[in-house]
Amino acid sequence: LTSLFSDMTRGIACGTVVALGFVIIRFSKLEVLKYHVCGVHFRSGELYSSAQRAILKKYGDQTEVVGLTGFVFEGVAISLALYLKETIRHPDGEKPKRLIIDCAACQGINDSAMSHLAKVAQDCRDNGVQLVFCSLSPYDEDLLRSWALEGDGCRIAASVTQALSEAERQTLEEMQQPVTPVERTTDEPSKVRALTRWLGPEKAQDLLSIGTWYEVTEQQEITCRDEVMTSVFLAVPGLSDVQMEVQTGTQNRPAMLLRTAQGAVCPAEALIGSHCRGKWIAVARSCGLMIHEIQLLKEETRGALLTLGLHQQLLESDQLSAMYTLSKGGGWRGVTFDAKTSKRLSKTLGSFGPRKRSSYSKRQSYVRVGSKQTGDMAVPITSSRSVRLPSDDGNIPVAAVLDFQRFVSDSGRLSAEFDEEASHPVEANEAPNKPNMMLNRYSVGANLNKLQSKTALGELRFNPDDD
Repeated sequence: LTSLFSDMTRGIACGTVVALGFVIIRFSKLEVLKYHVCGVHFRSGELYSSAQRAILKKYGDQTEVVGLTGFVFEGVAISLALYLKETIRHPDGEKPKRLIIDCAACQGINDSAMSHLAKVAQDCRDNGVQLVFCSLSPYDEDLLRSWALEGDGCRIAASVTQALSEAERQTLEEMQQPVTPVERTTDEPSKVRALTRWLGPEKAQDLLSIGTWYEVTEQQEITCRDEVMTSVFLAVPGLSDVQMEVQTGTQNRPAMLLRTAQGAVCPAEALIGSHCRGKWIAVARSCGLMIHEIQLLKEETRGALLTLGLHQQLLESDQLSAMYTLSKGGGWRGVTFDAKTSKRLSKTLGSFGPRKRSSYSKRQSYVRVGSKQTGDMAVPITSSRSVRLPSDDGNIPVAAVLDFQRFVSDSGRLSAEFDEEASHPVEANEAPNKPNMMLNRYSVGANLNKLQSKTALGELRFNPDDD
């Protein structure tokens, strides 16, 4: 129209300005939010005592984790900053104490977006919320430091696992249940008592008859990945702090699936002659029992170690499943929430993608992640909660809902475990007659006694005529 009433040059210039305006509007609605969860359902992978786990289950929502994806620039930074401020000052009155921003899937941040994040950092300081940026690229980390955001309630962490671990430990300290440091001792009787409290006197004597005490330094690799180990290192509770790492596609940042000071079998794969899926590393100077000839162990002792090793694999699978669920967020799939954050109604989330128009009212219901399927399996089971968050611009599709409250034993009781508070020296006649195994993050240990009265799978006889 401009070219009709003026010359062609002004028409081209006016069209270019209008086109740039539409481009900016479209860019401002790009998908930048990957997931938003809290510390109740997404943990660092560190194993704690039963009292500490109860605290984290109750107060874990004081830590919230927001994952970003794509390139963060001025177009999406405005909506993102508003969403983060809404998280800090939510209308329902909830306010987290710690906000972790995961930039592992973020392609980059420019100066304009950093200016908006600086306002979010200031808002966090005003509201007493600790802000943590993690998994930043070297360029983005230098850019954040150039804006002087680090310090006074804002800091940088190497990974989201490290940030969550520090947040969990801080929560436990606030609730007067801090993590007990690893005991460093060279006293032989103290080591024997710790091993006896863990596995019981009979199994401890069997292990001591063929094993030797071994100390590892901080950050020393105990096992190697993709190798068939013929020996086992038993990290004794109270005397060790070890973690298990696996490569998940990144060479510089392996994923930590399990960290424990409650005792571990390193590696559990050696008990069945398989190659190691990951590598065990000593987080602190640790002491344990090295078993070089596993075949010399008694059947009862080997079975106890297999039980511990199987439970380790369950914990690692739980953590890997949680990380995989979070990775499904972003793009056209939608955002990954958890059972708590999915209940919130967000006014800001509708201002940036992904979105569904109001005409797209009917949508297939998803099964809630972690829900227990009951009844007729042919009937589709839907979630009790909606998988779409209402907004002014339509419906926000939800990629998944992370819910790990389902790992509870049938009896509702926790299994026997190593208790840090009861880790005082005991005499030989005070040693328990039964093994005191660590079998809990979400306990399955209470069901193990039920299996003792059942026939082993290898002893079953099947009739070929049976269906």
